[in-house]
Amino acid sequence: MLLSLEKQTNLRFEKLEKTNKIIVQPFLDTDTVSVSGFVLDNDFPIDGVKVASELEVDNFATTNTKGFFKIKKIQIGDNLNIQKNGKILKK
Repeated sequence: MLLSLEKQTNLRFEKLEKTNKIIVQPFLDTDTVSVSGFVLDNDFPIDGVKVASELEVDNFATTNTKGFFKIKKIQIGDNLNIQKNGKILKK
């Protein structure tokens, strides 16, 4: 539920351990998230595709045989590029 609220409000919600309290604050420019997912073409996984940050070109992952990727430390507001053989397929 908190993730849904974050998407709707652009605010960060953090539940304090062992309490019912939640801290609400805006996202900072320095905040990062991990992003994971699958790259598919007509419901078929694409292996060996590079998924890369637009802001940090050295921050990327390559899809596995199931089309899965995971990238850590993506800045809030960054975009991902999907590339195959150096050509951008999707932004």
